[in-house]
Amino acid sequence: MRKRFLKIIIFILFLTIPKIGLTNSFFIDQEISEGNSFSAESLDFSLRGSNGFNIDGLKSGESASEIIKVKKEGGLDFIYRITAVETGGDDNFCRALNLEVKLGGAVKYSGDLFSLSLTPLPAISSSGEDDWNFSIGFSGDSYENKTCEFNLVFRGWQTDSDGTWGFFDEEILTNVVKSGSWITPSPTISPTSAPAPTPTPTAAVGRVVINEVFYDVDSSHQGGNEKKNEWIELYNAGTAAVDVSGWRIEDNHDFNILPTGIPSIPPDGFLVITPDASTWDYWPGIPLTAIKVVLSGSDPKIGNGLAKDDRVILKDKDGNIVDMVSWGSDKTAFNPSVPGVASGHSISRKIKGVDTDTAADWMDTFSGSTPPGPNPGTNPHNQIGEIVNLLLPPAAEPTLEMGLNESRDTVWFSINNLGSYDKLEYSLIYNSDFGDKEIIGSISLSGEETYNKDLRLGTCSAIEGRVCVLETGISRLRLKASLYRGSEIKVLEKEIGGQ
Repeated sequence: MRKRFLKIIIFILFLTIPKIGLTNSFFIDQEISEGNSFSAESLDFSLRGSNGFNIDGLKSGESASEIIKVKKEGGLDFIYRITAVETGGDDNFCRALNLEVKLGGAVKYSGDLFSLSLTPLPAISSSGEDDWNFSIGFSGDSYENKTCEFNLVFRGWQTDSDGTWGFFDEEILTNVVKSGSWITPSPTISPTSAPAPTPTPTAAVGRVVINEVFYDVDSSHQGGNEKKNEWIELYNAGTAAVDVSGWRIEDNHDFNILPTGIPSIPPDGFLVITPDASTWDYWPGIPLTAIKVVLSGSDPKIGNGLAKDDRVILKDKDGNIVDMVSWGSDKTAFNPSVPGVASGHSISRKIKGVDTDTAADWMDTFSGSTPPGPNPGTNPHNQIGEIVNLLLPPAAEPTLEMGLNESRDTVWFSINNLGSYDKLEYSLIYNSDFGDKEIIGSISLSGEETYNKDLRLGTCSAIEGRVCVLETGISRLRLKASLYRGSEIKVLEKEIGGQ
């Protein structure tokens, strides 16, 4: 029986083993890394401190400046390029414009506007801010009343790129430069000239001016931080109130926006601006009628903090220059500029509201000046003198007329509006059959308004009471008159033809 059972088992195994086909086996491993993160930086920058050039009335030989700050806003450092692109206006005038570009006081470019190229290309500084000074001007008398429109293009890219790939940013400033008027047609010369018409005075235009600047604070007017206690005084010389909310105060490196909601400056009113309210403690005499404005910010300063060689520019909401003053070596507003003053002194207008756009409007104001100062919120000059200076029309400039008599042997000339000039020198050069001739003379002046003179064109022209042999073949006459007032010289010239 056991043998039969064993045979049956062997028989079953014999039948099933051949049925086993394919047997699979697998190996597996798994690793996990924890605590990983991925982040990406951005490349971004902004332009601050200027809305671009907006110049009206630029003349040959003059220049205008703007401070443009490149500020890093993103996490990536960058290299950048600055170019100028013409967008409109008179092409010849645009091509005549010259540009000087400075960074940190060093000239980086000087040449024609549209060839602007910086070599090597600048990289944003480690502080994340680059302050650029752009000065623009032109030379030549053929560009009167012209306009040029252009863009300043700032394009930056990551430092490990050539600018054709990778992260980049581009900012554009629009600019408009308009030239002024300066060419006056020469009057027609005749043997007799009609008197010049009396000019009609123009009505005064209301305006806000910078009236006083306290930029070098002495120890008795500060609490250890000079920049906090600097101040600027504005004055309204107009006949209507002026809202200066949102106006800009600029120095040579930065700017402030006047806060909204401040009272308008009334006619004949003052507004005083300072970075910190502690300033009022040092100047208790500020009148109650003066408006006091404190700048906002965690570390407020006027601009970047006023310095010994600096400027203040006042601009309205549209970026138009309302008024400006410069002192020391800064010649942005005037050349020559207002002389620098000692610590504790201010620079102030000699007469409030009187603005001839020259340094002569300003004075050094201190305890020993007349009147003494500084005087935030007021201007204690003689009121009668102020009114007279404001209402009187500007003094007439000297004029020169000349002519040739009918017999063509005598030249006459007349100089009007001599005012306070104290000496006259003249020179007449003419061509004749006897060659080029010159007659010279001089005279001391003593307050007369008009000087008249006849000059005989002969061999004894400069000798009174002598009989002259008169010249013939006169073809050209050129008269030069030089007026002297102290160190000041005024030159007048005229030219006429002859047969």
